Amino acid sequence: MTVSVSIYNNVHEAFSPLYDHGLISSFMVHGSMSTMDYTPFSDFDTQIFLTDKVFSSIDCLKKTGMVIFGSNSLLKLFDPLQHHGFFLCLDLDRRSYPEAFLPLSTMGCATSVYGEETQEFFIRQSDYQIRSAVWHTGYFFRTSYILEKFPESPFDIKRFLSRFLTLTCTLT
Repeated sequence: MTVSVSIYNNVHEAFSPLYDHGLISSFMVHGSMSTMDYTPFSDFDTQIFLTDKVFSSIDCLKKTGMVIFGSNSLLKLFDPLQHHGFFLCLDLDRRSYPEAFLPLSTMGCATSVYGEETQEFFIRQSDYQIRSAVWHTGYFFRTSYILEKFPESPFDIKRFLSRFLTLTCTLT
């Protein structure tokens, strides 16, 4: 638990300037790090919502990008095999949210680092995108099997399994 509190504090500190300057509207931790039932195999799953202000000048965009890129190392403190980094969306995406990106059920038990504890979303019909995501994931596994290209390193194994587990979220 001490490791997760330390990482939470580091993330809070790293993203404070972005929140204080109105560049992010919310930062949420979801998944096992939020529910505190993580394992040594868990990721540090996050969701950051960027405001329009990020795109108001090259300096704002650069500052935001540098903080996010520089903070990826914080995720690796918890999980050295971290394979996806921070999930990013625009505030606009909440008004027409495609669940093919990340099912909202994953944020049902999210913990707010910055912004409101509860977020309002308007779900966009995304059946086509969901079918496309399932098809692409299936194609990845089919190609891996045909080409006999299987994961070799711990990082590749985790990414491979993550794709498989994400497929089940997409199908529900």
